[in-house]
Amino acid sequence: MGWGVRVGWLGQINDMVSLGAYYSSKTWMQELDEYKGLFAEQGDFDIPSNFGVGIAIKATPDLVIAADIMRIQYSEVDSIANGFSNFYGCPAFNIALGPFAPTSNVSQSNCLGGSNGPGFRLEDMTVFKLGVQYRIDDQ
Repeated sequence: MGWGVRVGWLGQINDMVSLGAYYSSKTWMQELDEYKGLFAEQGDFDIPSNFGVGIAIKATPDLVIAADIMRIQYSEVDSIANGFSNFYGCPAFNIALGPFAPTSNVSQSNCLGGSNGPGFRLEDMTVFKLGVQYRIDDQ
């Protein structure tokens, strides 16, 4: 189970040009119990917000060229954004290192599944898309 909001707009500027824009909020998801000891925040795996704009140009009656730009906010979701280096602060990791263990920021929350546990270290990104549609015949 989860919830989020997505809104968008599509406008026909003239016979040749269409513009669009959208925003999708962060989607809050129910924690994944099977992964509470793996994903940060006890199995939390929300979907980050994203937004974008696009344009479609009807170059000829048979040819449409489209371009979109989209931004994905991965930093909003710890299980996606946290780096593996967070695990270095886990007491179990420090015990394994013995005298070589770091002495600062050691906390149970840095372990797998912890509130500050490691994730996939994805950074916010901008995505560019280009598409071409060509109608070969009426069928």
